[in-house]
Amino acid sequence: MEAQNNPGGKTELGMIELLRKNYPLAEQRLLEVYSTDSSFVYALRPLAYLYSEQKRFDDALRFARKALAVDSSYATDNLMGWVLTAGDLEIDRGLLFAKKALDSKPDAWLRLLEVNPFYAIPEHTLGLAYLQKGEFEQAVQYLQKAVEFAPGRQAINNDLQLARQKLKGRSKNR
Repeated sequence: MEAQNNPGGKTELGMIELLRKNYPLAEQRLLEVYSTDSSFVYALRPLAYLYSEQKRFDDALRFARKALAVDSSYATDNLMGWVLTAGDLEIDRGLLFAKKALDSKPDAWLRLLEVNPFYAIPEHTLGLAYLQKGEFEQAVQYLQKAVEFAPGRQAINNDLQLARQKLKGRSKNR
């Protein structure tokens, strides 16, 4: 019960529900934290991710911007890149944020993924952006790296397959 009485604990409970794809309960728990402290970045980032998973990209962008205003770390930069790219909102700007996150990515990134496996990986964000831009060779390059970091993530594998198909289709048409 202690987790339910502090913002960090409530956020963790919300993130557990997010991993379970129980979006209504995740949203409820994360919004409770947000209503208590609207600058708590550990609630803002998961809310942005939650809304992007639900294809509610306007809401996702709103919370990603709030997270960026209070925390300009590599994780928040990559989140902003993900929302802009996945939502097909501003792919070029999304690329810039993802590249910034990749350039500043600390060695601890892989440990962070072990602790919090739903974090977007900068390589996945970049691969998705290049895929949407029709730059399939670069998309495949980044998506292959993303698969190496998180081989069990089906979404990354699906994007890699799609990029390879598009690249193959384009080379057949030449």
